[in-house]
This record gives sequence, structure tokens and C-alpha cells, in this order.
Amino acid sequence: MKNNLFISSIQSEWLKAKKSSSSWFVWLGASFVPFIITLIQTFYPNRFGVSVLDPFWIRLFERTWEMTAILLLPMGIVIACSLICQIEFRNNTWKQVYATPQSLSTIFFAKYFVVLMMFFKWLIIFTIAIFISAYLPSLLNGGMVFTDEVVPIKYILENAGSFYISALPIIALQYLLSMRFRNFMVPIGVGVALVICSMFLISWKYGYMFPFVYTSYKFFEFSGMPRNTAGYSIELLSLIAFVGISIIHYFLYISNRERG
Repeated sequence: MKNNLFISSIQSEWLKAKKSSSSWFVWLGASFVPFIITLIQTFYPNRFGVSVLDPFWIRLFERTWEMTAILLLPMGIVIACSLICQIEFRNNTWKQVYATPQSLSTIFFAKYFVVLMMFFKWLIIFTIAIFISAYLPSLLNGGMVFTDEVVPIKYILENAGSFYISALPIIALQYLLSMRFRNFMVPIGVGVALVICSMFLISWKYGYMFPFVYTSYKFFEFSGMPRNTAGYSIELLSLIAFVGISIIHYFLYISNRERG
């Protein structure tokens, strides 16, 4: 019975998120950089094409994530997460949600699960868009010869999964902020400020203590320029921060006396 209720709650939250502007934002955010890459390869193949990127797939993946991991991905999470979590605040429907036969834990984890799945959806779209950005220019530009290099599927999927894990602390903290503040601009403002701070802390030797830098750290790691992480993997640090922030948020949520 509880499992069915939780699944129903997830379906309800997913439907709300799907109908909100966050769904369109996920599609646009995932396709933006690959679209730019497609244009560059189509019109400037000698600067950013098969003849320049060697090995092609790894360099293409690296260049695409370079434009994404440091700024666009954290900023996109801040905005998308806030859009999803602020649906009830904008529509003034929290009282209706709490009136349903759902426990606070069910409401908390169902919405959290949808937020995580929306980001997973973004990652899938983004990865597919990278492949499109590789093949489409050769079709649009008749003079461009496509590479016969074998696609490193394992490499691409493993690194995409690592980027997902490294972004989890950002999602966790932004989920906390978006659920705690009624004013839409507060979580957006705080999130953007943290993203900007992370850009200054990337080169700091203790930057690994600031979870917002983990996506940048992951990019530098797989591009051959690793940053100091005190001997721990970025994935481990990300998971520790994610679990810690999630636990703190959960207890803050269920202990909150103000409802609606």
C-alpha cells in the first residue's frame, strides 16, 4: 500500500514538472551547447572539425563538457530545480498537497526523486545531442568528411555518469533552498551566488570542501588537469556531500511547523 502511494506521488510530481516551464528548460539547456558545437563544425570545420579534433570523439566530448560543466550545468540546476520545487508556492497549493493522504516523507522523497530524474533526463538528452552534433555537420556540409574512428561508448557513458554524480550536491542544496523559501528569487539568487563563488574557488587548494566546484573538478580531471581533492575521488566527495545535505534537509523539512 505504501509503495503504491509513493509511486502515485512520484507520478503526480512528474506530471506537474512535465507541465511546468522546467520541462522546456531541461530540453533547451541540454541542447544549447551541442547546438552551438553543430554550428561551429558546420561553418568552421577547419577550426572545430574532424581534421582538428584528434581523437575526434574524446575531444568532442571534452569540448562540449568544457562549455557546460564549469558554468552552464550548475546554473541550469539552480534554475530548473527552483522551477520544479516552486510550483506549489507559485500556485499556492501546498495546503492541498498536505491535505492528501501522504506522509511528509512521501511528499519529500517523491518530489526529490522527480528532481533527480529531471536531471537524469537532461543528461540523456545532452548525451544524445553530442552524437547529433558529431554526425549532423557532415550531412549539412557536403565537403566535410566524417571520421571512421570507433565511438568510445564506454568512455562517454562512464564520464557522463561521473558528471551526474558530481552534480548531486548542487541538486541537494538547491532542493533545500527551493523548498525552504517561498520567494522564488531567494533560492535563485543564493544558487547563482554559490555558482559564481565556485568559479573563484576552483584553483584554491581547499576548494574540494565546496561542493559547487565538483562538476568543474570532474571536467579538469578527465581533461588531464586534476585538482586537489585530498586523495579522495570526486565521486566519493560528491556522494558524501549529497547524502549529508539530503539528511539535513529531510529533518529540517519534517520538523518545520509552518505548513502551506
